[in-house]
Amino acid sequence: MINYRARRYRCPRCHKTFMESNPFTVAGSRISLATVYNILEDLRKPNMTFRDVAERYHVSQTTAAHVFDSFVSISRRPLPEYLLIDEVYAFKSVNSKYVCVLVDFKTQNIVDVLPSRRKQTLMDYFFSIPLEERKNVKIVSFDMWETYRIVSKIMFPNAICATDHFHVKQEFGRKIDRVRIDVMNK
Repeated sequence: MINYRARRYRCPRCHKTFMESNPFTVAGSRISLATVYNILEDLRKPNMTFRDVAERYHVSQTTAAHVFDSFVSISRRPLPEYLLIDEVYAFKSVNSKYVCVLVDFKTQNIVDVLPSRRKQTLMDYFFSIPLEERKNVKIVSFDMWETYRIVSKIMFPNAICATDHFHVKQEFGRKIDRVRIDVMNK
């Protein structure tokens, strides 16, 4: 445990004060660089969870996850032949209520997670992928979100756009209920 107190200096000319820089932490952080390094080292082990690391270094699980997210960049997997696009409610996302999840249909592995399901976010992301790789996608399946259909038609020129059967059945059920309610109300 290091008890560090930063010294305050005063300018002899203007009399403004300033603090010396802290050699142990990054500005705005309450944990040391050594702790950040140790958290990242422990998270390299496949059997370590955020909870385990947080308990070991006396930080919260959120802090351990934040350190991981701040310093680790996980590259995306290559686009599969059969791509699924869907959204998940993101209770902590700054950009949107939903994050967009790209999944390989064959392996059920996540290809990537995007911070938003907005059209511009999706277009920017897919434009960053070479056209040759996007041309290898044969089928893109998604729910009935209009943005997914528009983006898929533009970004995947050789792919067939498909709506998954669950959402088709769900929409069909809604339409039948609407007709039934309208008939009952007459």
